[in-house]
Amino acid sequence: MFRNTLIALLLGVLAGCGQPVSFFDAQHYPAKLSDWGIVTRSGNRLVLGQDVDTYDLNTPLFSDYAGKLRTLWIPPGESAVFDADKTLELPVGTILSKTFFYDQHNGQLIRSDQFSGNPADLDLDRTLIIETRLLVHQPHGWDALPYVWDGADAVLKITGDLQTFEFKQTDSSIVLNYQVPSKNECAGCHATDHTSGENQPIGMKARHLNRPHPLEATNQLDRLSQRGLIRLPAGDLPANARWSDAQLHVGDRDVGDWEVSDRDVAHRARSYLDINCGHCHNPRGAADTSGLMLDIASTGPAANRRAMGVCKPPIASGGGSGGNLYSIVPGKPAQSILSYRMRTTDPADRMPEIGRTLVDAEGVAVVDAWLAGMSGECL
Repeated sequence: MFRNTLIALLLGVLAGCGQPVSFFDAQHYPAKLSDWGIVTRSGNRLVLGQDVDTYDLNTPLFSDYAGKLRTLWIPPGESAVFDADKTLELPVGTILSKTFFYDQHNGQLIRSDQFSGNPADLDLDRTLIIETRLLVHQPHGWDALPYVWDGADAVLKITGDLQTFEFKQTDSSIVLNYQVPSKNECAGCHATDHTSGENQPIGMKARHLNRPHPLEATNQLDRLSQRGLIRLPAGDLPANARWSDAQLHVGDRDVGDWEVSDRDVAHRARSYLDINCGHCHNPRGAADTSGLMLDIASTGPAANRRAMGVCKPPIASGGGSGGNLYSIVPGKPAQSILSYRMRTTDPADRMPEIGRTLVDAEGVAVVDAWLAGMSGECL
């Protein structure tokens, strides 16, 4: 036990001691991921480049139960600007990466979304790495680059890719059609401001990052501050709910699943909707014309209930309503369009439109619990 723990710690230290990072201008993006030096493969391990740090989110974006290794690299001598609500202002030259993978068992893929965030915990003899997406901050804005893994390296696939796997669920197996988005499709989520149309990181907000680091107990924002990469204000910082399969984490308190107050259920549900839906469903997002706002500011305690979907008829959902009349019917998730679109796998009706083909059972359960606890009637 001690030996395994020591090996994991050593691998965690070595994870940031790889090759130097190289930055490329938009006209000379390399065909191979390894040329960047951000994430490379060495035997059965992933190795992070020099000064590349891993991080995780309080409530992650659901992607068909895939595991995700997230990294951040900020150019030497540069730093980010803190914002309590909006995306951190990261300097030009910053590179974010997100590597998607599944564990394998008896030739089948299994859910891997409980990954610790520590690259030392990835054994590539038992893990299938599918893709690594880069967000590269150029002088003109953020470029999204999809790299698809093929053996020891990943290859740039500007037009995306489609791969088919056998995926094991609890009591059955299904065919999983895994879509790697094209460079342009990435904007479907990352163009969080519909007016400007510019890509932005989704997870790099204080409320998503305000949690312990995957490699140590230090808070991630404090770690950035200690490294001189950001200056934090005094006082408490916002934090979305820490998500896991069986536990709800609020601050330093762990509460058993379903033995939670209405307030905690609401916090967890709003956090889920914020990261999974709020990048489009916000007053400036691509879904602004829907009238349904699901970012944390719009679903918070002081929110306009109509704007967050309570008793709001659909504006242009077509068949996506599932025969229901309102986005949210208080106390009745089965009659709410929001719940229907989270439950369906029909490509024409499901939400989010891209990034998932399966149903997030835990996500649906907690949102339904939140809807079931709402009071009021739609007249």
